Amino acid sequence: MTNEGIASLVYLLVALVIFGGAAAAASRQAKSVGAKGPGVVISLLAWIAVIALVTALYAGAQFWSAALSMLR
Repeated sequence: MTNEGIASLVYLLVALVIFGGAAAAASRQAKSVGAKGPGVVISLLAWIAVIALVTALYAGAQFWSAALSMLR
């Protein structure tokens, strides 16, 4: 595994710890106040979907920029 692969794995693990901690804290707070709503898991999935969409758009823009630069 290269250094870039190890760095990506470490970032992924840190992100999982942060999202897991946020989900646990939100769940505890929602239970304490009796909140109604879509739920913690659905909210986290929505945020992950938004982040994935932005990442895909950015990667797509880079790809098409590189592809179009070959035509110049």
